[in-house]
Amino acid sequence: MSRVDQLRQLANKWNDAWNSHDPAQLAAFFAEGATYYEPHLDGPVDGKAGIGEIARATWADWPEASFEAVSITIEDPRVIVEWKSSAKHKSGVELQLEGVDVLAWDGESIKSARVYYDVHKRKRALSA
Repeated sequence: MSRVDQLRQLANKWNDAWNSHDPAQLAAFFAEGATYYEPHLDGPVDGKAGIGEIARATWADWPEASFEAVSITIEDPRVIVEWKSSAKHKSGVELQLEGVDVLAWDGESIKSARVYYDVHKRKRALSA
């Protein structure tokens, strides 16, 4: 299997991990000392435990979130996953969101994940 095929397979498994709602499954992708960032965080989160906690909090707030990969772009070691999400907040608010994950891979582990989405759309949905 080529490196491009391997990274595409890992990116699809990454998306599957988000749909699993299992923090351990998601955290398993990360190398020790990895960082994770989303726009609603104050800054990057370090380490598998911190990343697992962010995932746990996300799924607690958005228990019915699902993700669909729209496109995967590979420029080894970086993989960009464009996605669509359909989510229902624990308050009952529904949200359709589009975003991009920029994943820097070290072998089969992620050393850095940066997630981008329209944080204003998320805030508007929650304040409605």
